[in-house]
Order: sequence, then structure tokens, then C-alpha cells
Amino acid sequence: MAVVVAAGKDGPIKAVLGAAGPRPRTLVATASQLEIPGSTDEQIRAAITADLNAYFTDLDDYQKRMHTANVLRGARNMRAQ
Repeated sequence: MAVVVAAGKDGPIKAVLGAAGPRPRTLVATASQLEIPGSTDEQIRAAITADLNAYFTDLDDYQKRMHTANVLRGARNMRAQ
């Protein structure tokens, strides 16, 4: 479960990943990358990976791919609004 929201069209962005550990985590690097206009999917994926590696040290490759896909989907949906 991932949620990505922006406070208004040009407001700050918050990205949160739940169900990956004992409590939801704010994905700081991901949110920072999303605030950069024109950031690419690859740049966003790199930020998600950095957050996953920082907060969730025991994830296997499948879990990392699944969480990355969920956060990226949330980011795309937020940008489409």
C-alpha cells in the first residue's frame, strides 16, 4: 500500500509506504524527487530504492519490486491529477 499526495497543484508532496514493516514510513527521498519538475520514472525509481534501502533492510528482491511498483503507481496517479 502506497499513498502519494500533493498539497495543491504546486504544494509539498508526501509519499508514504505502508504494509512493508511494522508501521508506515514517509519516503523522504521519493517525495523530494517528485517535487522536481520533469523528474523521470528512472529518477523516481532510484529515489524509491534509496528509501527502501534506508528504512526496510530485510526486503527481498520481489518485495522491493512490488513496493517500487506501488509507489511509482501512486506517483503517476498524483501527477495525473
